[in-house]
Amino acid sequence: MATTADATERRDALVERLSTDAIGAFDLLSVYLGDVLGLYRALADEGPLTSAELVEAAGIHERYAREWLEHQAASSLLELEPNGDARRYRLPEGHDEALLDTSSLSYIAPLARSFAGAVKPLETLVAAFRSGEGVPYADYGDDLHEGQAAFSKPLYQNLLTKELAAGRARDPRAPAGRPAGARRRRRLRPGPLQH
Repeated sequence: MATTADATERRDALVERLSTDAIGAFDLLSVYLGDVLGLYRALADEGPLTSAELVEAAGIHERYAREWLEHQAASSLLELEPNGDARRYRLPEGHDEALLDTSSLSYIAPLARSFAGAVKPLETLVAAFRSGEGVPYADYGDDLHEGQAAFSKPLYQNLLTKELAAGRARDPRAPAGRPAGARRRRRLRPGPLQH
């Protein structure tokens, strides 16, 4: 039997965890905006930038540029460089790889795109829980599909291709054309359960 103190500790831990998760979800959505609108790319190519300079570089509205930059700085995704009245924002060293380098194993920006796609059909998913029907994969849209592809690409390029190349090393004892470690397949003879 749990004591009141144990229940209070579990409750508080849950509230803290879900609060942190909610903040993380909002951060992912702001990363999504920075990715699809090219805001990180503009900062990497031309930064540090003021909100007005980001408007020019990315073609977005100044109000949203300012709010996005402030959120990014408050979340430590960007760094603020105060310079008198001009507030300049820059991509911290290392963040450029995580947010822009599509060949890096640290490329995490597509996760934000997948997250945005995963919540797209939320109302349809709620209805499916009630009706028992499914939610077509296509309803999740391009963000989920393209986010998954972009997230998997560096894994394929950096890890899987190396594994495949290593598997092509030849065993001198194996018959010509058979990769190292490959076993000869037995031929199956039709038995009573095979048709």
